[in-house]
Amino acid sequence: MLWIAIRTLRDRWLLFAGSFIALTFGVALVATTTLVISAAADAEPPESPAPGRFDAVAVVVRAEQRLDMEFRDGESTWVQSEPTAESVRVPVEAGARLASVDGVQELVPAHDFDVAVIAGSANALSGSGQNWSSARLAPYPLVDGKPPGPGTVVVADGVAKIGDELTVVTPAGDERVTVAGLVSAVAAGQPSGSPVFFADADAGRLSGAEGRVDAFGAFAAPGVAPQELASRLRAELPDQSWRTDTGATRADDGSVDPFEQATSDVTALMATAAVVAGFVSIFVVASTFAFTVAGRRNEIALLRTVGATPKQVRRMITGESVLVGMFASALGCALGPIFAPLLGDLLIGFGLAPAGFTVPTSGFMLLISFAVGVVVAVLGVSLASRRGAKVRPVEALRVAADEGKVMTASRWLIGLVFVAIAGVLLAVLPSAGAEGAVPVALVLTEVLVVALAALAPVFLPAVVWLAGLVMSRLAPTVGMLARENLRVGGRRTVSTAAPIMVTVAIAVSMLTIGTTIASSTVADQERTTSADVVVASYAAGISPASTERLQAVPGVRAVTAPVPTEIQAVQNDYSTTLSAAGVRPEQLLENFDLQVIDGSTQAFRNAAVVVDQETAEIAEWTAGAQVDVYLGDGTRTSVNVAAVVQSAGGLPGALLTDDLLQGHVDSPLAEAAYVSLDPGTDPGVLDGVVPGAQVQPIDGWLDMQADDAGKANRVVFLLLIGMALVYSGLAIANTLLMASGQRVRDVALLRLVGAKGRQITWMLLWETLTTIVVGVLLGAVAACVSVAGVLNAISVTNPAAHLSVPLTELIFVVVGCVAIALLASLLPAKLALRGRALDTATARQ
Repeated sequence: MLWIAIRTLRDRWLLFAGSFIALTFGVALVATTTLVISAAADAEPPESPAPGRFDAVAVVVRAEQRLDMEFRDGESTWVQSEPTAESVRVPVEAGARLASVDGVQELVPAHDFDVAVIAGSANALSGSGQNWSSARLAPYPLVDGKPPGPGTVVVADGVAKIGDELTVVTPAGDERVTVAGLVSAVAAGQPSGSPVFFADADAGRLSGAEGRVDAFGAFAAPGVAPQELASRLRAELPDQSWRTDTGATRADDGSVDPFEQATSDVTALMATAAVVAGFVSIFVVASTFAFTVAGRRNEIALLRTVGATPKQVRRMITGESVLVGMFASALGCALGPIFAPLLGDLLIGFGLAPAGFTVPTSGFMLLISFAVGVVVAVLGVSLASRRGAKVRPVEALRVAADEGKVMTASRWLIGLVFVAIAGVLLAVLPSAGAEGAVPVALVLTEVLVVALAALAPVFLPAVVWLAGLVMSRLAPTVGMLARENLRVGGRRTVSTAAPIMVTVAIAVSMLTIGTTIASSTVADQERTTSADVVVASYAAGISPASTERLQAVPGVRAVTAPVPTEIQAVQNDYSTTLSAAGVRPEQLLENFDLQVIDGSTQAFRNAAVVVDQETAEIAEWTAGAQVDVYLGDGTRTSVNVAAVVQSAGGLPGALLTDDLLQGHVDSPLAEAAYVSLDPGTDPGVLDGVVPGAQVQPIDGWLDMQADDAGKANRVVFLLLIGMALVYSGLAIANTLLMASGQRVRDVALLRLVGAKGRQITWMLLWETLTTIVVGVLLGAVAACVSVAGVLNAISVTNPAAHLSVPLTELIFVVVGCVAIALLASLLPAKLALRGRALDTATARQ
């Protein structure tokens, strides 16, 4: 039978063109996403002409920037290690001991802290504040001017000119400085991220960490090897958890590299996209193969008539699918390296991938994609081959297109099993939280699509009956023919509606879920925020000194400037990372109307924490409990859970007092300050109080937040589903073209009995429109269930949750499906009515 399969492919290659096209682009889709994932996993930041921070020294001494938490359960002990959210610094007095170590020629302390430079009305440039003596550690050569002194700075050439007056925002506040000198812009890297050098005494004060430094750089005496010096320093360390780094590890401060973080985000995004792409590919390919086999019932019946056994029929169909899968996968793998770099450029353009990110070709990933294509082809045809093997020899005599029983036992089994899985996922959704709801909803949508595709023949008669009512009124004769064609060709209708269903289901569910979550979050902020205006400063930040100035403005009642950080919630046998912020308790309650579920916000003082309901469930905290936490720099402390609130109103889920966080965060700068004003106070009194900040009414600021969140969600979700939607559009056209090709004989019969071309066109139009309705309705049902599940999940912790539908995008998707379907069905019909195919088919009658 394998030889028959080969001959069939050679002589009747048009029969398998649809399956070949569907599989080719499905493999190309999988190859594209996997190549980007591979590139992100192996990506390295582009080489910079700038020297590293510690390139000129032999050894760097610093604290370990990881937190090792030990847990014990009986006799078992284990350690959970997490990177610290904030820098762990070392005391400056340790330098005297280390400087006396034999082999140390000189020991230089190094400060590193966030700083923003504001020149006039220009936007703020973020950079790294450093002490001038540490400039030798790179080194950064002075190209003009002189070293900094009190009230002066040295910046990179191109940031400013000597003599310019600048405003610098640091953890200690903001102040006016004068540019005293310039270092090489090449040595300092890009101006927007370049260092700003202060006099050593000023750097210690402005860093907000007086008495501590980020690291010591040790210059080796002549003849002392770096490794030897590191060994000697290690023996004299006041704390053996400190590190002595040499060589390449000098640049590794333990913090998350921005390039590494960005590529990690790309990996997560593309992994989700690969799941969507893989599902759509498998679903479409399986539908296409099933449609191909269903159209060959007479041919298979003839083989059965001449003695072919069911096993031989299955072997033949499987052999055909393997051959198609191999050729299609090879072509798809050739297209992957063409599409993948284009996707990489698109990710960079949207700001989702770092500059310099490239997508090289990975032979291993292409090999995996090839194998996936062949496996998908075999799996896609497995059920269809079993159905084909059940064709009886007598069916070779059948002329009508009646497909017989469509709802087979396997369809019922698949449909009911996936309905049960969908029920389990719906039950899990409420406990998944806002973040976990999205991936669960994605899987739920895919499960529902499979269930509805399997059970579609159950609903099809009702849809056809409703369509028949309309068609019989508008076009009695043509409508009757269209209705009967749909009735007897149920499997064909479901197969052609399948790509439309998966397109609508994924697009509607993902886009609607994204906008619903974003708009519900903003609505929750509107509900809980009682502030009048927001002072926002994303680039420069709002220092505690700026907060004090805002509070001192006449007419200002309260100022809340949350300082973001992360903490580790210690539980019985593990810890959980929680987003947190430091706030002033008395000011918080003036600007936010927090709905208390348990406890009292009046107890929010000193070493206390207020958590929202979702965070309390994650950390397993209850009001009044005394709990252990690790602050961002690894300091362990106990805090009292003052209250559990319904929602934190857009703030992080764990709110700590600013006194508790003081000295435990790198940069006590807030992005925004919420301000309540006395009645009749003009918000204009706040203009210019915070350098580089903008004053906005609370409503305008929340609207801007909603717009930004909506745009970000649309970009992410369009990238997640965009490729799948393009592929689905191709699949819609491909499947309908296959269907039109198989209808040439039917069209010829109608012409033979006197039907006019216009009548046949209208009949096909009604069939296509009904098929579109079936696909859209089933896809919408799957999407609505997923959206309802997510809305129910976020309503648990957000009473302001509400449905938000992106009508423009959804109309575009549905109209696109309709347009593709109509063109793919009617254009071939028009050509067939005028071409030789119809004459040939007519002559054979």
